[in-house]
Amino acid sequence: MATVLLTGFEASSWIDPNPTSELMQMIDADRPAFGPATVHPIILPVDFEAAPRMLAAAVDRYAPEAIISFGASSSRDMICVERVGLNLDNSSTPDNVGVRRQGSRIVEDGPVGYWSTLDVDRIVAALQAGDCRAAASGCAGGHLCNHTLYTSLHLLATTQRRHIAAGFVHVPPAPEQLQADWPIPEGMTTRQLFEAAQIIVACCGLPAGPGG
Repeated sequence: MATVLLTGFEASSWIDPNPTSELMQMIDADRPAFGPATVHPIILPVDFEAAPRMLAAAVDRYAPEAIISFGASSSRDMICVERVGLNLDNSSTPDNVGVRRQGSRIVEDGPVGYWSTLDVDRIVAALQAGDCRAAASGCAGGHLCNHTLYTSLHLLATTQRRHIAAGFVHVPPAPEQLQADWPIPEGMTTRQLFEAAQIIVACCGLPAGPGG
């Protein structure tokens, strides 16, 4: 079974704690729950420059067969499995070191986008079969989530590591974090996200097609 690198994000200006950081900590405390897969959870900084470097170092260290990155969204009340990463940073929200990137290419001479190499439709179907609210998504946003998806796929495409599957999963905030102006009626607990992550990791042992 696969060796899988899992990533979440640290807290940021709009969400503290970050539910994906809480998820990585729960996974780290119970790695055998993902057997027979071997999982390596890490928490990325909310930093346009540092996050891709940390992810690349983890790929070198763990030599995974799949990379599944997780990020939180204040506009989604379900698990959203992303189909594509675009070569575009476009958000007015700064990262944790104060950098804003609006209308900027992530890689100046890179392609417009990369399809996720996870089997998106199979993952969504498995999540739904497991009684988890889930859907495929065609837009990973314009901040660190899309940035991480694009840079991870670009790294694999340009370093002869296309055999490594990679993709991104958006998750809702925890119920106690919900705010009145967010279109999210329920949210998801860390335990719910943990169970969803188990399903997603299990799908990594199955053949994938571009973008699902």
